[in-house]
Amino acid sequence: MIWVNLFRGNEIQNYKKLRNEYLEVKTNGEMMAFYQKAIKWYPDNPVVHLDYIVYFDSWRIESDLKKLAIAYQERIQLNPDDERTKQLSLIGYGITGIDEFIIDEPLSTSDTNDALYQFAKGVACYLEGDYLNTQYHYIKAMQHPDLEDVAFRQLKNLWFQHFTEQDVRKMAYNYDVAKVMNFSYRRNIYIQDGAWNWYLINALQRDFLSADIFGYIAVLLSMGVWILFIFKMLFIQLDKWKLILPLFLLGSILPILVYVFSDLLSYLYSIIDINWNHQNFWYNFINIGMVEELVKFIPWFIIYLIFKKHFSKPVHFMLLPIISALGFAFAENLIYVNSNDYEILFIRSTICVAIHITCSSIIGYALYRGNLQNEKWKTFLFVLGGFLLASLIHGLYDYYIFTGYRLLNILVFLFGLHIFILLINNSLNFSKITDKNATKKIRNSGVFLMTGLFVVFLCQYMIVAVDFGKTNANIMFEQNLIYALVTMIYLFSMFRKIKLKPGVMLQFSFADMFGQFFVPSKSNSKEINYIQKSFRLFAPKTNIYIGSQLPVNVSVIDNITIQGDANWLLVGFEKPIYLNSCYSREAVLKTKDNSQELFMDKVEVMLLFIPDYNAFINRDKHHSSDFIYSGRVYSRPNSEF
Repeated sequence: MIWVNLFRGNEIQNYKKLRNEYLEVKTNGEMMAFYQKAIKWYPDNPVVHLDYIVYFDSWRIESDLKKLAIAYQERIQLNPDDERTKQLSLIGYGITGIDEFIIDEPLSTSDTNDALYQFAKGVACYLEGDYLNTQYHYIKAMQHPDLEDVAFRQLKNLWFQHFTEQDVRKMAYNYDVAKVMNFSYRRNIYIQDGAWNWYLINALQRDFLSADIFGYIAVLLSMGVWILFIFKMLFIQLDKWKLILPLFLLGSILPILVYVFSDLLSYLYSIIDINWNHQNFWYNFINIGMVEELVKFIPWFIIYLIFKKHFSKPVHFMLLPIISALGFAFAENLIYVNSNDYEILFIRSTICVAIHITCSSIIGYALYRGNLQNEKWKTFLFVLGGFLLASLIHGLYDYYIFTGYRLLNILVFLFGLHIFILLINNSLNFSKITDKNATKKIRNSGVFLMTGLFVVFLCQYMIVAVDFGKTNANIMFEQNLIYALVTMIYLFSMFRKIKLKPGVMLQFSFADMFGQFFVPSKSNSKEINYIQKSFRLFAPKTNIYIGSQLPVNVSVIDNITIQGDANWLLVGFEKPIYLNSCYSREAVLKTKDNSQELFMDKVEVMLLFIPDYNAFINRDKHHSSDFIYSGRVYSRPNSEF
């Protein structure tokens, strides 16, 4: 993700935004014209001048550089105390070697924290052959964010020409220099030297210290949408927050173990002479799939073991791994903050997060199913099977990214997402969810997720436009629009089709991946069977018909159809109920709201009494006028639900 760094002045921010817009669409000749205009737009900004000098020197255009040098001389003549221009002139001579940049007097300003002065002093020391002080001043200049990149480039050139490899290795222990060095280069040095404290700092710096406060806010926005969605969908009580927040923090810190496990595997591969890379399936399956799934498993399994009594429902075995996966995704996405990979912003916020929570939830569900077994070894086999399946999906997803098979990558994503939704539904079916508005809430959670991700997408688009210009923002929009629409529509439609069916273990079907998910069929699903189930009916005091005779227990005898509606049930009372002239042990009922089910708590039902039971059983068709309305009645589930 790319976010605005408000610690920089508006002038340099606007300049860099314009420059990046030009870099995407302009030719080299047009870029030269841009830099010529930029010098006029920002005449006092040293970063603009450095970019101008470096760009024109790379194209060996001395005429424009000489014009700039003459302009510096004129400004110094008008104001002999203009130290900034003297510093720029010295830098221009040091980079280009053009004599017009030479000034008669040396830099007279004392050693201050001014970054441009430090950069110019480094150039002056280089011209004098004082390479140690050159290195010192370049490092000082790097402490200013606007000069960090150009100063480090000069520093690398200095190392290459005048320092030994051992001298450069020592710089990996200077934090100001190390933070802009290549991550893998530093890591190899720390491993070879056994500097494990620096090894840890290196990992923490990459994961957490490379982003500013706005980067954290940006990533948390996406994570917040997912967490709230999961809480809504799984009907999690608010008292779980006090355990979930530590899990999220633990899940976001432990990803540093990925580096440890990866380095151990690299050491093992070197011993057995294996040369795998990202283009190899086994590398993605083991180094990415198995390693990352293991790292995500550790935090939530620790929380589960410590607070086992608080997590007993099947939905809890989905909640814990999902929160751990979101913590992992939070740390992983921070790495991309302030990078130029704006094309993948929304993909990382949606698809990559969805893959992480999908794979982790498979292991959580496997543990739940394993705990139902009597033998411990069977529990272990369930968890091992879930771990291998999760690692396979994760590994294949990354493998097809690295090898460029986008269609197969999407199919793996849909395959994993289908499994995730199936496991969510099964977990809800066995968690005794009795909320009478459960179906509506599940569907509303899908609406919330779609709306939340759309807001995240728009926020990312606007932030890229502010920091990197409208051209780059439009590129980000075009690259992510199809992913955004397909992902949100698929998620929305799939979650809206989740239907609670207590005690029903839904089965996987490949056909469901192509839009037929949870369509009732003999092969993979069945409607709720209420026959022989029992409920308890009660009525408010305002029910003048049968209110005084309730509550009463009823049991379902059969399904019947009334006026083409097949949702009616024939029920029997535990004791006879009197209504008008009807004194009966039987009646028909259905939920008043078709989105509700009888296993839910305090569901209003339509209860109709049967005036003539013999006539009722001899009829082929039934009409509502054949029955007697009993007033407002509610149903509560018995313990079996």
